Amino acid sequence: MILKFFAGITILFVAPFFVSAQDIAISSESHTSDQLVLDPEGTVDCFDYYRFNSVQVDISPTHGATVPGTTIGFTGFVRNENSYPVVDGQVYVKIFRKGGDEISVRQNGHTLVDQFALPETFAIAAKAEKPVSFSWKIPENAQSGDYMAAFFFQTSKRYNLLGLSFTDDVTGNQAQFSVKNDQGQGVVEFDKNTVTKNGELHRFATPLTVFAKNEPITIKVKLVNPRNETVVVPVIWKHYAWDSLREETLKDTKTELVQLKPGETKEIAYVANPIDSSASYLVVETKDGNSKSILDIRFARDGVEETRINFPGITGFPLTEGKETSLFSCAHSTNLPVVKNNILTLTLKDMDDNIIHTYEYKGDITGSMMGVKDVFTPDKTYDAFVLSATLKRDGKVVEEVVEKYDCQEIDPGLCFKLQDGVATTNTKSKAVTGFIFGAAVLLFGFLGWRKFWGTMRKKDMSAFSFFFAVLLSISFVFGAPDEATANSISWSCGTTAGVSRVRDMSDHQMISFKSWSVNTNGVYNSNAYRGGVLLPNGSTVAPGDVIVFSVPFLDTDLSWTGTGATWDTPYGSWNSGVAACNSSNRFIGSASSWYSMYAQYIVNRPTPSVSGSGMTCSGLTCTVTGVGSVSATVNFPATSCSVKLEYSERTVFPTTFVCNANPQNYTKTLTPTPTSAPGPTTLTAKSILHTFTSAVPNNAPAAPTINPLSPTGAPSTLIAFTVVSTDPDGDTVRYGIDWDNNGTVDEYAPISGYVSSGTSRPINHSWPTPGTYTFRARTEDSKGAISGWTLKSVTIIAIVNGACGPANTATSGVTFTSAPTIGLCSGGSSTAVSGTGPWSWSCLGSGGGSNASCSAAVTPCNLPWGGTTPSGSSVTAYQLPSVTSPATCTPQTRTCTNGTLSGTYTNQSCVVVPALAIPTVTTPTATAITTTGATLGATVTSLGNPAAISARGTCWGTTTNPTTNCTPAAGLTTGVFTHARTSMLPGTTYYYRGYATNATGRGYSPSASFTTTASSCTLPWGGTTPSGSFVTAYQLPSVTSPATCTSQTRTCTNGTLSGTYTNQSCVVSTKAVSLTPITSTITLGQNTTFSSTASFSDGSMVYHNLNWRKQGSPWNWDVGYTPVASATQSNYTFAATTAHNLSTTLTPTQTGTYDVYSAASANGVTWISSAIATITVAVAPCANGATNPPACNHCAAGYSMYAGTCYANCANGTLNPPLCNLCPGGQTFVSGSCVANCVNGATNPPACNNCPTGQSLVAGVCTVTTV
Repeated sequence: MILKFFAGITILFVAPFFVSAQDIAISSESHTSDQLVLDPEGTVDCFDYYRFNSVQVDISPTHGATVPGTTIGFTGFVRNENSYPVVDGQVYVKIFRKGGDEISVRQNGHTLVDQFALPETFAIAAKAEKPVSFSWKIPENAQSGDYMAAFFFQTSKRYNLLGLSFTDDVTGNQAQFSVKNDQGQGVVEFDKNTVTKNGELHRFATPLTVFAKNEPITIKVKLVNPRNETVVVPVIWKHYAWDSLREETLKDTKTELVQLKPGETKEIAYVANPIDSSASYLVVETKDGNSKSILDIRFARDGVEETRINFPGITGFPLTEGKETSLFSCAHSTNLPVVKNNILTLTLKDMDDNIIHTYEYKGDITGSMMGVKDVFTPDKTYDAFVLSATLKRDGKVVEEVVEKYDCQEIDPGLCFKLQDGVATTNTKSKAVTGFIFGAAVLLFGFLGWRKFWGTMRKKDMSAFSFFFAVLLSISFVFGAPDEATANSISWSCGTTAGVSRVRDMSDHQMISFKSWSVNTNGVYNSNAYRGGVLLPNGSTVAPGDVIVFSVPFLDTDLSWTGTGATWDTPYGSWNSGVAACNSSNRFIGSASSWYSMYAQYIVNRPTPSVSGSGMTCSGLTCTVTGVGSVSATVNFPATSCSVKLEYSERTVFPTTFVCNANPQNYTKTLTPTPTSAPGPTTLTAKSILHTFTSAVPNNAPAAPTINPLSPTGAPSTLIAFTVVSTDPDGDTVRYGIDWDNNGTVDEYAPISGYVSSGTSRPINHSWPTPGTYTFRARTEDSKGAISGWTLKSVTIIAIVNGACGPANTATSGVTFTSAPTIGLCSGGSSTAVSGTGPWSWSCLGSGGGSNASCSAAVTPCNLPWGGTTPSGSSVTAYQLPSVTSPATCTPQTRTCTNGTLSGTYTNQSCVVVPALAIPTVTTPTATAITTTGATLGATVTSLGNPAAISARGTCWGTTTNPTTNCTPAAGLTTGVFTHARTSMLPGTTYYYRGYATNATGRGYSPSASFTTTASSCTLPWGGTTPSGSFVTAYQLPSVTSPATCTSQTRTCTNGTLSGTYTNQSCVVSTKAVSLTPITSTITLGQNTTFSSTASFSDGSMVYHNLNWRKQGSPWNWDVGYTPVASATQSNYTFAATTAHNLSTTLTPTQTGTYDVYSAASANGVTWISSAIATITVAVAPCANGATNPPACNHCAAGYSMYAGTCYANCANGTLNPPLCNLCPGGQTFVSGSCVANCVNGATNPPACNNCPTGQSLVAGVCTVTTV
């Protein structure tokens, strides 16, 4: 058999108390390159929207110590710290008995004795809270010890917002109390430290063991009987898929009766067959008397392709017309790194089933948590709607959830009403929530902190040990609330991003590689003690009392868990500084080639301090100085969290292993390279608020009278008593009962509240064995005064001296018309039967056993509230279970006569409940107003009833009677309070009001308003101007006369400056350009010299030029310009000046009329021009005296006119005929060269001078050539 890690399983062991390192048998030649799983396109970071531990269940017990058979109450608030509402929420509770050796507790947690969900469903607005209360009956045979109620919260019975209800280690808030039982003989319980799965030990605080998809899993547990008697107990096995929050996830149930001999330990088993889920959750429960023992066993299977939705939601409520809102949801797979072909659809519908908006994501879903989001803008306002989330894979619906958002359930103050067809906020206050005393058990099951795949899937350990490891680096910190009103606060330090590699250990081949995330969590606890006695919130104290605060730092209060897949969790460690491991943290296996990895979650232990209101405090000790509501805040400064990783590869396995001091010293060969966390992540400061009522001294009430005078009873049978007393001041009272006579109140009557002076209260109790017992009672008034104790002795006697026989099963509890005489007792003396029948037979103990006893008695009467009363006795019943002051309870005496009970009243007790009242708050104030906030306050004039507040503060918003942005201020007394509020917008009108909260509800002051200081405006030329002021701006920085400056008034309104002009000033300048001559007439070939003077009074002139054109042609500066004239210089550029003169000679090259002007400029863009001058260019006159120029001056082709005479063009290419062609005397210019004139008077040189052969022309005469 081989040990094989299947695809998609990310495994992480880090708990420093047990196996925090595992060794992996892998060949060093088998390294391959790996690739991270990237976030699919179109997804977002889930944790931008979902925050673990973002709901606080702040609950305190009504008293800190009690005894078996009594009822303990829990009260407090469920607080939503998110910026959006949570709906369909439920609280789940687990009750643990603490104890055991340190290693066992770290590996498996505390002993689980009960778990249940509270019946209430919670819909809570953003940053709001709702009251919660519940009670828990301490079993009559409960074991002595310290107990803890751990709270969880989830929505839709799926999505975890506080703790993980399917674990014993990742809890939310906690409430501590103790139980004392001097008569305890032990109860049958499971041994939590010996549970096995397929032969291997199960650990309750480690990552999940992973098995093959179709592999049967045999779970074995041990039942222990500590008593010296035979006991038969029922055992119920329930096999769920994923968790037990929804009944439809139950896959199998098995019930059996187990008989245990005295002192026997017996192993029993259950076979978990494959189910269609990647995670199995097996709940095993037994019950001995009323005491339970429970095991929650979770494990995983590979090969099950599965995807899940994680917490769909909406970022805003109500939906407001025109206001942008986002739909979001998280999702993950449970086995594979990536699962394809998914469609996740989010749909919003109104209450008439009309679609408001829908969004669809199509694509991959990863094992690590991923998110989807869609932004939309409603076209209407909705204060009630339904959000549905549907997940399909391969076209089949695999999960669907529907959540209703209704303002009436969330907060009626958020409801809208129509005014003239427009939706406006409902200004009516919420109805006051009545004070509840009852049970608070928090459930919370399933979100993205779904516990990731765990440690291993084992088939055979004969060849190899197991495991593989992780790589962690802390990335960011979730926000967490800074204040809590119970005695604990749950927080998340941050998430850790990492990767894991999975290998098949038989052939050393890579099977899977996966990215994943880890969440790190913790709980701070704080307990208050007076004289060594635990003081729950709301306890009565007196001036001068010394209160000591205990802050335990337990490793079991820290945990980390994978996010996505099927993760389970291990604990962490409190350290003074983030340290590396020690050798005891190692798991040693055996193989020839190993990886060793170690990871540890560490929180630097902060140093807490206490600050008081109505108290003076030093260190963790406070002395009460005030009266009324007093409080102490235990402050935990900011600290750091870190996950440390060590990794090494070795070819020779050592017999011992020593950790390196620096986790980074190991050889790192895995790809990608493992590293330790990049550094500690900051955990923000937290605080826990303890509230008390300090009573003004008053007259103590009288010690109570306890009836009956000489009580007797049978073992384990409730005996009824009444207590009654009076208070000399007429204060309401309650009775404290100390059943075990140790000086500590174990139970109050009534359980909560007080009754009128002189009111009798029923109490009852049982004792398990014969003997004489003493208990005592005292009276406490509502102002805190306490009477002395009244002691009462009780005799518990055996029923008869007989032993039950075989007939017990058939006859016990049966009514006879004549006294039975045979078949009832198998030994001892016969039962004495007296009275007038009919009789009822009862048997206690085991038939024929030494602990058995039998009795026959006249038939008793069944009491309407349970139990019986003997014939001839009387009880007091009440018409109603409670009445509200000033009404009084109406009693009735009901007498039992031979099984018939007189009267009709059905209530065992009646409580006179003082009229509940919320606090009264008046006079809202707003001072020190800035652009982004103000100092807000109010006056608490009455604490209401009960007269203790848990918070006072202010709320603000943009509509009247705001219920948002509610933040507590310091102090818990009446009087004026103020505190600074921020995060507002400049120049905005805000409404605000004060509030105070007690157990009855929240009272508000009238609503008032103020406007934040508006923002100033930035001026275009620099500087600012305040809102409401104005400045004058100009269109241009300067204009030229005769133009005038154009101005504009620009007004500043809350940071916005009206208008568009941008110049702070404007200058009117004189600018002129002159040109001479204005007119001139020349002939072609002549020129004209122009003079121009330019002057700029502002000294800005840098350009001065002359421009021309022949009329009908472009200007000389135009792109289409063709030369029509030449100039000596036309453009001048110089340093800025006030004046400039230019002189330019212009020579036209064509006849016609020319335009000329001069211009000057300061920037080359805007020009000042002169008047336009004109030049008339005429042709030259006839040189030969003719009067028809220019025709008279035209020459034949190849000739040019000069001084009225046509001359041949220059032969040498020059343009100045005839000058270029002039010859010396006696010669004539012919065909480009000078030739001698004809000597014969002819006119055709040189032809006229040609000579015969043998002669040459000499001085114009043909002469014989001399040889």
